[in-house]
Amino acid sequence: MATDKQIAANRRNGALSRGPKTAAGKARSSRNALKHGLAIPINRDRATARKIRRAARQIVPSAVGDAIRNAQIAAEANFELARVRAAFEAAVARMSISHMSNAGPGDTCSTG
Repeated sequence: MATDKQIAANRRNGALSRGPKTAAGKARSSRNALKHGLAIPINRDRATARKIRRAARQIVPSAVGDAIRNAQIAAEANFELARVRAAFEAAVARMSISHMSNAGPGDTCSTG
């Protein structure tokens, strides 16, 4: 249970972070989930949907009913995982490039 002092502090902090106020800030903020493309359903792209169906048929070639639906779910998950990995690798690459461009002469990266 939060104390009265904690509740007051939470309210003060919350008043500072209510999101963007300007139209430009709201427009920029509305695109945050689309930067990496992961908010878009994977089967929206017809070519990818065909690849997913093909992969599901390879998982269980002669399946019907629940088996084919389960294969479809597994295939979608496999494609989704590949998409997340690609987005992660791209983000890491961007961070590495950014880090390298901000490094000064003689700067080294320490991992320990």
